[in-house]
Amino acid sequence: MRITQEQLDYLRSIAYKRSRAEIAYMFNEKYNQTRSVKAIGNVMSRNKIKNYMQGEKTRFKKGYKPWNKNKKGIMLSDGKTCFQENNTARRVPVGSEQRKGDFLLIKVANPDIWKYKHRHVWEQFNGEIPENHAVLFKDGNKHNCDIDNLFLSKRQVASSVARQNLQTDDPDLNLATHKAIELDLKVRELSK
Repeated sequence: MRITQEQLDYLRSIAYKRSRAEIAYMFNEKYNQTRSVKAIGNVMSRNKIKNYMQGEKTRFKKGYKPWNKNKKGIMLSDGKTCFQENNTARRVPVGSEQRKGDFLLIKVANPDIWKYKHRHVWEQFNGEIPENHAVLFKDGNKHNCDIDNLFLSKRQVASSVARQNLQTDDPDLNLATHKAIELDLKVRELSK
């Protein structure tokens, strides 16, 4: 839709606090045209002309008083609210597990301290994970957090294996692939 600068200026002047239907009607009356509401809305969007009407029907009006103003919560029969401090009713015990994406989390302490299970298992057997290293799964199964299925790899090696899509379901092949990539990176580093 071709539109002149004069028409754009007119749209800017009438847009404030008017619906797009009203703006389209006024525009069509003034310029004797038959532009649709959608066409006028597209012109307004392209030229960043705002009418400041988004959410107008659901926005709180001036002077509105919410029903729960100055209330502290739902009172129970014993005079206490249901929103109590240190409410432990919904807490799960230490050692509980849950999923986060493809991985398992394990609760290691209260209140609500969770760790990735594979990292936690590795640290229990081998101590702290060195910086720039990752704990990976030999068989590729991210739910198999048995210590015999875990191995440590440099992040650079792990990202290189992932980038080249060399991960397999075979534990021995995965270990060999990581060692080969690590050796290749070491050779490149020394040849510089």
